[in-house]
Amino acid sequence: MLIEWSKELETGVEEMDNQHKKLIALMNQVYALLREGKKEDACNFFREGLLSYVEKHLSDEEEFMRKIGYPELPAHEKLHEVFRREVQKLHGSVCEGDVKRFAQELSFCWGWIYTHIAKADKKYGKWAKEKGVLK
Repeated sequence: MLIEWSKELETGVEEMDNQHKKLIALMNQVYALLREGKKEDACNFFREGLLSYVEKHLSDEEEFMRKIGYPELPAHEKLHEVFRREVQKLHGSVCEGDVKRFAQELSFCWGWIYTHIAKADKKYGKWAKEKGVLK
């Protein structure tokens, strides 16, 4: 396992926390496949599993923020565009089977994800609680 979930990443929005956990599990799965030398499986899983899940998660998260009337949604959507680009960058190293490069790029990507969840995502959870949208 390359990336681990931690309690300090909880946003207070159960559905989003569960999706964040799944996203981490999918990234670890790609890494495991690469370490096992299963380059083609890793490439296919990345393209068909991870990339599609990233899109689902980001769409779900944006829809949640839209639904609760979160005022920082436009800025958050811009952060998501950055994340989409960062995840796309991982695709090359996965399909080349370059475990070391993927681990380095994934570490950078994980730093971005961690900071994003710990700061930006936690803000919508706190805002929703303060407004009484969440209990």
